[in-house]
Order: sequence, then structure tokens, then C-alpha cells
Amino acid sequence: MKSIDQDVIYRTDAVLSLDTAMDQSRQSGVYAYIVPLAERPTPSDIMSGPVRQLVVDVFGVLFVVNTPNDTQGKRSLEKLTTARKEVRELLQGWQPDSATAPCERVASDIMKMQKSQVFWLDRYTTQHIETAII
Repeated sequence: MKSIDQDVIYRTDAVLSLDTAMDQSRQSGVYAYIVPLAERPTPSDIMSGPVRQLVVDVFGVLFVVNTPNDTQGKRSLEKLTTARKEVRELLQGWQPDSATAPCERVASDIMKMQKSQVFWLDRYTTQHIETAII
């Protein structure tokens, strides 16, 4: 897998919650945080023996664009667009080793705007199989 261009995204990190990522102090630049959002197991109809359950994993990439003195938001929008494209090209179609399906982007939302910061979340899904013996 190709790595993130440091000229596009200043820092990447994994966190456990959106609040953790949104509350951090940061310098000027673009930040990307990988956040687990949900697991959605599908029903299993097996009553004995090994149970196989398909689990849809939902994770987000929270982009924080910190651009001081950008009153119109033009520079923030340009930086956000470039960063989202960079990450989308890395994740779209990539399949983690333990997954049974490649990553797909399923939703995108602006989360918050404050002072010189824009918070944007792209949601992705993949899936895996969990097995248990009953």
C-alpha cells in the first residue's frame, strides 16, 4: 500500500473516538484520524457446529483542516479536497488481510466548522467473517 504524502497531510493517527480527535490541539495543516465507528453483524442461521457470521466493519477518516486567516474558507476547501482524494485513492478497493471484501466509501459529512478549522468525516466499510463453535 502506498503511503500518505506528508506535503498533503501533516499527520495521521488512529484514535478510538471522534471526540478524541476533534478535541486535540493542532498546528496549521491537515490532519487525518482513523476512527472505528461500528460493527454490524448479520444474522447467522446455523444452530450447531461452527457458526460463521459476516460482520460489516464501518470506520471513518476524520479530516481536520486548520488554516488560520482563511476567512472565506477557500484554502481550507482546496486542502480538504486534496487530502480526501489522497486517502480515497489509498483506501478505495484496498482489502485488509483479515477482510473478505475491499474498502468502499459509503458516506461523507461535514462534522463541524469552528474558527479556522474544518472537520470532515469520510465513512468506509469492509467486512470479515467471525467463526464460533456452539
